[in-house]
Amino acid sequence: MPPNQETKSATVPHKTRQLGHALERHGFLDPLTGLPNRDLFFDRMDHELARARRYESGFALMKIDLDEFAEVNKSNGKTAGDRVLRDVARMLIANVRDIDTVARLGGDEFAILLDGVTTKKEAEVIALKIFRSLSDPVRLDNGTQIRIGASISVALSPQDGSQTVQLMMCADQAMNVAKNNGKGIIGFSKSLRESPEQQVQATPPSPVNEVNPGIPIIDAQHAAMENYIRGILGSIRNGDKSVNLAKRIDLLLELCQVHFQTEEDLMTQHGLPGVEEHHANHVRQLASLRAIFGNLDFDEAKLEMVTRQANEWLLGHVSDPDSGLVAVLKSKGLA
Repeated sequence: MPPNQETKSATVPHKTRQLGHALERHGFLDPLTGLPNRDLFFDRMDHELARARRYESGFALMKIDLDEFAEVNKSNGKTAGDRVLRDVARMLIANVRDIDTVARLGGDEFAILLDGVTTKKEAEVIALKIFRSLSDPVRLDNGTQIRIGASISVALSPQDGSQTVQLMMCADQAMNVAKNNGKGIIGFSKSLRESPEQQVQATPPSPVNEVNPGIPIIDAQHAAMENYIRGILGSIRNGDKSVNLAKRIDLLLELCQVHFQTEEDLMTQHGLPGVEEHHANHVRQLASLRAIFGNLDFDEAKLEMVTRQANEWLLGHVSDPDSGLVAVLKSKGLA
């Protein structure tokens, strides 16, 4: 039975390096990326499931499949493909915590165990961070830039199962949902697609979903921002003033920061002017959104005002700054 190593990387202290070398000797690390391999990953998941049962806690299983990776090897050679896999491994590690487990299951398939992540919304924020990081091209030594996309699936324990096989099956089914709906999609397990969390909507519909700039990563982030805002407004309308609601507002602000950083990164990658002005505007927009949800003690009149302000904030961002930026990005061939 392999050791239950708690760190996600074996590249720091001496004892951690020693453990990494021991794991490698016993065949528990992927030789290309240095990540836990399939055997060690399933061992970690068994431990995570046992701990979840003991302490009545939970965690998220996330699977990542790279899109059209075979074409990378075909067009640029296996060395380039290996470089992409190593860069993806480093990027995944950078987007999670030390207590989480990132593994390479084989080929272009990766998986993550997110300790203590127990809601769809928490997992969605992490998945969108990964999508943003994957939007950065991999630069080869010869100057070639390779862009790689991915599909991501999410399952939660205990909702989707308390056994390894059961949980993996749910994640695989969620991956099929993601791949059947196009590239750069998050697929959720059936329980999450049908969860009450998705159905908390006692708020007026927002016109934001009518604005679809046509760049997948930006569209996905806009949709997530709208869903978060609508869910928060619905919870407030239902009388929720709990710590969990405050946490969801913090997650909304974090998601908006991820979205704003995506835009700024795209501007930098394509040599567009005005990045500093865009950043300054984003800082103001975050402060404005924070102020809108700054007081959870709403009466009916205040709630109507907050609903209107939140929808105007989102629609104003999507239809004004983003529409102009997307038009320029499309002129650069990004669509």
